[in-house]
Amino acid sequence: MSTSPKTIPVSHKRSSSAAGNTAEEPQVKRQASDAANPAFTLKSKVADHDPHYVYVVMVDSNPQYTEPLSDIHAIYATIKDANNAVKGIVNSEYNGAEETKQGCEDDGRIYWSSDDAGEGERVEVYIRVLEVKPPGCEPEREWENGGVDDLGSGEDYGEERDSEEEDEGAE
Repeated sequence: MSTSPKTIPVSHKRSSSAAGNTAEEPQVKRQASDAANPAFTLKSKVADHDPHYVYVVMVDSNPQYTEPLSDIHAIYATIKDANNAVKGIVNSEYNGAEETKQGCEDDGRIYWSSDDAGEGERVEVYIRVLEVKPPGCEPEREWENGGVDDLGSGEDYGEERDSEEEDEGAE
């Protein structure tokens, strides 16, 4: 066994500054300005947004011996899908209807109606156009008279609504 001391290898490399190399300081990076880069632009004005629309398929029925009903069948992102829904409703539910009328609005939405869809029921199937409001279009508000103070935590309101819906389902 040898008792000689171990030697640690020594590096003879000089650091860049010790070698006399000088380099310019790197420039400080800064964030791109909002105006220079459209990807970072957040439009603060609601009016700057292009309007977006949804197409609501409606079924209005007026049975001869009961109250008239207006029902939202579904909401669609395109006129094409809404038109296909109108056709599907008419084909599946009102195939034997008499005295029918159908047409197309200037924007391409179709409609259908019957003065006798069976047992004297009048029916209209059509599409309503609604504009989707952009985020931030409503100013932040607080409840005023008749608001949160009357509802409490909101739990009472939800329970009340649930019990009303159960009562309606029991009829």
